Amino acid sequence: MKLAGATYMDVHRAGGGIHFTVEHTRAAAPSDLLASLRSRLVRLQRAGTTLVECKSGYGLELQTEIKMLEELMSAGKLRVNNIDVFCEQGVFDLDSTRSILEAGKEMGLNINFHGDELHPMNSAQLGAELGALAVSHLEEVTDEGIVAMAKAKTAAVLLPTTAYILRLPQPRARDMLDAGVIVALGSDFNPNAYCCSMPIVMHLACVNMRMSMSEALAAATINAAFALGRSHTHGSLEVNKHGDLLILKATQWEHLIYQLGGHQETIRYVIIKGSVVYDNDRVMDL
Repeated sequence: MKLAGATYMDVHRAGGGIHFTVEHTRAAAPSDLLASLRSRLVRLQRAGTTLVECKSGYGLELQTEIKMLEELMSAGKLRVNNIDVFCEQGVFDLDSTRSILEAGKEMGLNINFHGDELHPMNSAQLGAELGALAVSHLEEVTDEGIVAMAKAKTAAVLLPTTAYILRLPQPRARDMLDAGVIVALGSDFNPNAYCCSMPIVMHLACVNMRMSMSEALAAATINAAFALGRSHTHGSLEVNKHGDLLILKATQWEHLIYQLGGHQETIRYVIIKGSVVYDNDRVMDL
């Protein structure tokens, strides 16, 4: 449908998109969900990702949500830290979003939600008002929303793959950076944006959103960690932080971004907490 010109909401109203994923997630055995998760984590790791945010939400009822959270927790030492809502026309309106986020905040959860993607919903202003860690998407953010996020130090998680796949207006990264907003990048990995590669995300951010390579690198590392509430342990090489890093086979680090789709050759080692978890030389020699 998308290739024929259907919009995201056209697919949604026709029963596809999220509805399709919800149906299959509810029907999936826990073991199948866990196997899919582990396979995708390996792919993310091989593309250089050492910290990933996993979400429930494709159940839309308690039993399936608990099933997903249990499988996430069995895959690693994970806890539920954040609450997310899709604030959008035809999904959750601004008042419903406020109620859900405030309830989550009262339970001690950080706020990190989807907003201003397809329509200007004033999600950025709401996130700033509620002290959100981050608001994601923001293709339709207003000038007032940008100012509010900068003042509140609420991070903007921009998702170049989603804008590309859905043919949406590009997020206003340049305006946000110039206004002092903390700009982070994410893959938005999901059935709609099936991309596990942050190097590709950074490339798209530079080409389509006019970010510099240094800005894109910071957005994909320390700023992304900040958006997840993990900048005290991840996102940069500092004393008392986790030793997560990449060793590259390149004359300059910029090749990680410059070579579109070339990370399989550019990344030599992926290191997490000081230990090599992926040796590309061994894989390429097989």
